[in-house]
Formats: sequence, structure tokens, C-alpha cells
Amino acid sequence: MTLPREVKIAGDGQIVTLPVNEVQQLRQPEIVVPATRVMPHDVHWLPAHGAQLEVELILRPPRHGTCTVMLRASPDGSEVTVLRYNSQTATLTLDRRRSSLAGDVWRDAHHAPLALHNDEPLALRIFLDASLIEVFANERRSITSRIYPTRPDSMGIAICADEAAVDLLAGRVWEMAGIW
Repeated sequence: MTLPREVKIAGDGQIVTLPVNEVQQLRQPEIVVPATRVMPHDVHWLPAHGAQLEVELILRPPRHGTCTVMLRASPDGSEVTVLRYNSQTATLTLDRRRSSLAGDVWRDAHHAPLALHNDEPLALRIFLDASLIEVFANERRSITSRIYPTRPDSMGIAICADEAAVDLLAGRVWEMAGIW
């Protein structure tokens, strides 16, 4: 099961799917994430955590290198699903290789091409719903996958900078109510 979506044609002529606007009715009170610069090799934990969240982040990734968003992360990082944008290859990756400590789950990565225009930030809208992750990037690409975290504390979200600083321009998080 995924979110209800609408189909559109993006500015580049590609067919894209986006969550329907009615999903916003499930939002609980908003948590604003202050803008900040994440320095190389640093981890910036967001002031929100949970298994049912909507996360909006606007990032300025480095021109040459990668930026990372850790999803459903345990405090020690032993269990984490990694969303990574690589500016050099213009690729968005959802990496599930460490998403679960269980031995019987898929450990792979999903990739989507995403070339950002000059000075265009990386605009992410991420939905976490128990074992489901849905990522919408710049209203042009989406990746959906299942994860099966085993640790009860695998609820954190963090932004990481690898070799160059990453600017978090804006962020908002909502806990999501159930539909039943």
C-alpha cells in the first residue's frame, strides 16, 4: 500500500506521481526544523522522531559530493535507512543495506536520476509509515520501498555531510494520524 497519488507531467516532460493534497489532513502539529549548516563529517539530528511522519526538507547539497538523510535511524547508527543525493552523478539513492538487523530482509538500494538545475535546492518530501518509505524529490522523482527496522529506538532522522558542508535551508516535520 502506498499513499494515494495523482499523476502529472513534469516540466521536463516526464510523468510523475505526487501525493494527493488530501494527505495533508492527516498532519498533526508541525515541528519546524531551523535552518543550519551541517559541516563535513557531522551528523545533525532533527528535533522529531517516529514511525509515522511526513518530513519536508530543503537542502543545498555540495556542488561536488553527496548529502545524506538518515531515516528510521537508531541512536548508534547500527540500524538506518540512508537517503543520499550525489551531485556528481545526479542520482538520488534510497539505501536499505542497514535498514534492519533482521537476517531475512532485502538489503539493496533503489536509485533515481535527479539532475538539479543551477542553484536549484534539493526539495524532499518524505513519508514514513511503519515499514513504508516514500520519497518525493523536487516534484520530479519518487522512490518507494519497504523497510523492517527491528530496534524500537530506530526512530531518528538526521542530516549528514560527507566531504563538503550541506545547508539545511528549511525543514518541517509532522506526525501523521492514522486513516482509521
